[in-house]
Amino acid sequence: SAMLSLFGVRPPARDPPEASEQEVEQQQQQLMEKRASLHAVLEKTQRNLGHFALQCRDNPSFEVEGLARFHQDRVMQIQVELKTLRSSFKEMQRERLRPLRMPLRRVPSNVPCTIDLPSDKYAVIFQMVVAHDASLASIIPQVCKSWRDAFGAAKHYWRTFAVTRPITDMGALTNVLHQADNLTQLTFLFDESKPCLDKKSIRRLLGSQTSLQSLHFVSPGRAMPIAMAALPTQLQNLSIEGNPDIPSSACYTVGTRLKSLSTLHVSEAPGFNDHMLTQLVASRPPEDNTIEEISISRCRGMRGTAFKGIARNCRGLKRIKFARCSVNPQALEPLTSLHGLEDISLISLGRTDAAPAVDLVCSCGPRLKTVVLVDAGHLYNQSLERLADAQPHLTKLVLGMCSSITPDSFAAAIGGLPHLTHLAMGGCRLLGDGALASIASSLPRIEHLLLTEAQGFTDAGIFAMEECTGLKSLTLTPMDDVSSSGLRVLCDYCDALESLFLGRCPAAGVGTILEMLDCCIHLQVLVLTNVPPMTKEEIGTILESNLNLKCLALVPEKA
Repeated sequence: SAMLSLFGVRPPARDPPEASEQEVEQQQQQLMEKRASLHAVLEKTQRNLGHFALQCRDNPSFEVEGLARFHQDRVMQIQVELKTLRSSFKEMQRERLRPLRMPLRRVPSNVPCTIDLPSDKYAVIFQMVVAHDASLASIIPQVCKSWRDAFGAAKHYWRTFAVTRPITDMGALTNVLHQADNLTQLTFLFDESKPCLDKKSIRRLLGSQTSLQSLHFVSPGRAMPIAMAALPTQLQNLSIEGNPDIPSSACYTVGTRLKSLSTLHVSEAPGFNDHMLTQLVASRPPEDNTIEEISISRCRGMRGTAFKGIARNCRGLKRIKFARCSVNPQALEPLTSLHGLEDISLISLGRTDAAPAVDLVCSCGPRLKTVVLVDAGHLYNQSLERLADAQPHLTKLVLGMCSSITPDSFAAAIGGLPHLTHLAMGGCRLLGDGALASIASSLPRIEHLLLTEAQGFTDAGIFAMEECTGLKSLTLTPMDDVSSSGLRVLCDYCDALESLFLGRCPAAGVGTILEMLDCCIHLQVLVLTNVPPMTKEEIGTILESNLNLKCLALVPEKA
């Protein structure tokens, strides 16, 4: 370069060296520290501003008024610095996520096209093909020598296998899974009208799976007793979907044989009843019982008489769910003696008042973290406040039928739940901007928020969400009175969003959506309803503006 400059020749320009990953992380850490210090200065300045504003009102003077104006200007200056800091952080994140674009190179027509994939890639492809049609397992090895070797070696990489078509030949499926010794999850799909009753193949298949931990049966019918007699003893998770034809003796045998069973899911099984549940999960004494999770859904035979035995023998139970069952919440009362219970979900119990379900939740132990009460009856102010007082350590709260909850009661209850990270409320017709302000001030750790069928939200409520910077998923409806500037401010405040659903949002035009995506660079799911009509070109522009976007749904307003 020095010699070239002597002769008047400018040396070629060099690209600046790219920053290493460690340097980028160091820069991000510096930005975060600067942001924290600015927030501390902003809080102190706002406190001083409030003090001098009161002094101006009580004892006005030129000196006090000047100090108040000075602090007001300082607050605006700090806010501008914070916005600049957010822009710098977003630009740094955008540079890290920008993909490498390589020019496409045309391959001459006379060059043969060969595909040489790693063994683990062949394992994924062959697994999906065989799961759809087991008869292809005899065809794939005949394609060529490399495919035959790859198919034989691919079974070593299989960890999960899900049959996607009803099983008609269990022998063929057994041959396919021969030497697939590392399977940990297996799903069987049966046809109740044509049950597969090959006892020898079922027992040989399940007996050879020494690493199996999770087993899922779909529509097993009369094949279920055969399968239950051959279940691996190391099985931890058992899921049954569809009406199983199981005698009580088989349930007792399974309950005593599966000494490591920790999770039981039963759904869409009208014939499943309390006696079967007791035999499956409460057959062993408390010191040998490993059950931690029970989920029962759409089982009309359940009445709740099994919970005394469950509470007596399943002392390690942590999660329990009942959905669309004719179970009275009062029948679940024995479960309140389980001090380790962490998660309780009651969905669509067909009750008019949620008070019994709330009483049950309030009586649970102090380790309870998750409460889901959806269609368990109408929820009233007293019940909500009592729930917040009894369980202040909740981290997830999902409630339905909240049409009677008032803003004051909501604010009082939320103020008593400072650890909430997940809040979902449906049918909250009396809540609006005040609810958003209460959430922003009382729930600093909120990550997932859902408020539907609300009174309505405006720009004032959106502006109050400045502190909700940790939100990852947000669902609000309706948004008829929120302007395009309000939508931009929402995405500017909540720039960590990964999922956003806004119902009845007519202000979301193409330009507004592009600005929203520019702010939320991590957004993967975006759903907007009642938006203005858009052309295919405009939708293409939206999709190209954010490479992380995996799901985009824009529902136009009705004509």
